[in-house]
Amino acid sequence: EECYVADLDLSQLGFPEAVARDFATKFPDGGGLVAGSFVAVDENFPAIAKLDASEAWLGAIGSWGNGSSWKVVHNGIVCITEPCLSFNGTLLNKKTSATFAGVDLHREEVPEEVSAKGYEELFDSGIIVTGEVTSVTGPAGTASVLQASEWYTRLVPESCVDDKDCDPESWCRILEGRRDSACTPLMQRGDSCGGFTPEWAFEKCAPGLTCKDQNPNIVDEPGICEEQDANLYCKSDKCCGEDGWCRPLAPEDSEDSETPRAV
Repeated sequence: EECYVADLDLSQLGFPEAVARDFATKFPDGGGLVAGSFVAVDENFPAIAKLDASEAWLGAIGSWGNGSSWKVVHNGIVCITEPCLSFNGTLLNKKTSATFAGVDLHREEVPEEVSAKGYEELFDSGIIVTGEVTSVTGPAGTASVLQASEWYTRLVPESCVDDKDCDPESWCRILEGRRDSACTPLMQRGDSCGGFTPEWAFEKCAPGLTCKDQNPNIVDEPGICEEQDANLYCKSDKCCGEDGWCRPLAPEDSEDSETPRAV
């Protein structure tokens, strides 16, 4: 199903400007895929939206492939006979899943080093493969094989070890399904933050802002980045928490005085 979007927003991915511009150029012709959400451009025109990308995947060939698209990763199974169901696949935008005995990334027009890079990612964190499902038969029976006409590898910013490796407007966050981390933009005033989320999806507020819970009784719910309220007072048996609410002091930190405490 196709739909119109007014713009592709890659700003949350932390790419250098040149990388974002190159990807945006390739994207319309099938040279890239994105995961994300639709966000209204103008509240007065809710039907017009931009695509706010949370992931970007770069194509190996640079054009639309033929067949269905699967997110595929090696499942760690190794067999002494064939075919061996060593790859798990999930059909994009569907709940359909399947196991494959192989994924063929070899194409005459694709350099061998490009295919090798695809296989490296396939066995590491997974790739997206567009292609036809065929079958192979061996001593262990018959199984499905995915014959690729195009495949996509996750496009990520330069890796980092800690926040010092990033610019002042970013922080070092682990990547989904990967062993490395990348610089991720800090959230600004009014943006969602915190909450009970996977570490690769966690959002931090920029300096000078605090992640304030919207409901102090539901700590797992994401908060909103807001400026610290300079007029907030907490009684002597409480202190101002990082979530912007007055929280009880630990017993050893309590004071006898009833004088309110300014934060």
